[in-house]
Amino acid sequence: MRLLSTRAEIFLAQEQFDRSLEAAQVVLDLQPGMLRALVVRGRTLLMLGRHAEAELDLRLVAEQQPNSPADLFALAEVLRLQGKNDEAIAIYRRILELQPGNPNV
Repeated sequence: MRLLSTRAEIFLAQEQFDRSLEAAQVVLDLQPGMLRALVVRGRTLLMLGRHAEAELDLRLVAEQQPNSPADLFALAEVLRLQGKNDEAIAIYRRILELQPGNPNV
């Protein structure tokens, strides 16, 4: 399972989004709710412009890892891209609480 999840991450980094999505989905079919695979699928969906689907995965991740700035940032970005600016701003503020001075926020 870990190998497939790692492959999904590598495909994402290489911008092979279809392959990344496929590998993450296989992991999630075998082990629903696997956090690492949800992160990869959510970020891949974000890159594919499938924002509503990405939001669902990234919200699940944020619920399980509410103190992860990187995961919160991905959720804030997908919200911003959907025009959910108030919610995105609240998450950006949360990131700044966790990492004051974060230059990406």
